[in-house]
Parts: sequence; C-alpha cells; structure tokens
Amino acid sequence: DFLNSLNIPAGSKPGKPSYGTNLWNFVFEPNDYQTTIQLKNELIRIARTDPRIIINTIEVYAKENGIVASIELAISPLNQVREIAILFDQQTNKASLT
Repeated sequence: DFLNSLNIPAGSKPGKPSYGTNLWNFVFEPNDYQTTIQLKNELIRIARTDPRIIINTIEVYAKENGIVASIELAISPLNQVREIAILFDQQTNKASLT
C-alpha cells in the first residue's frame, strides 16, 4: 500500500483528493539539502497515512536515473524492522523497490 501511494499523484484518486503524493514535484529539483528535507517530509507524511508503518530512518540520495530513498521501518503489529530501498525513476515516473 505504501509503494502504491508513492505512485499516485496527489488529487488524482476520485473521491479522495488528499490521497497520493507530491513527491514527484521534488524528484526533478536540484539534489540539495532543501530538496532532501522535502522528500523526507513527504515520505513521512505518506507513511503516516498507514497506521501499520513506523518510520525509523530515511536516507535519500541521487542515482543515475532518479532518486533512491533507503528507509528503515517497522510494520505493526509485530514491529519487525525492515529496510527497503525505493527508486524514484525519472524516466518512467514510477516508484519501485530496488
């Protein structure tokens, strides 16, 4: 569900104008401190819409075709810690696990 939310532009889901993300607005910005903070904040905002997800850490860095977010999270109810890496691909405009 989390990954799906990252692939849906904000306001594009009928009947749920606040569902989705503005993340793609930041992917094409310069890779600087301010953009990194905005990306992290948007990832946290999306994660908070799912009560099962607890974000521990987020690292964001540039990659050849986009941006990678390395996220350490716990999934309720067992709170098992997992680390995932999500590629925000500028060529396909899709978020996918790497």
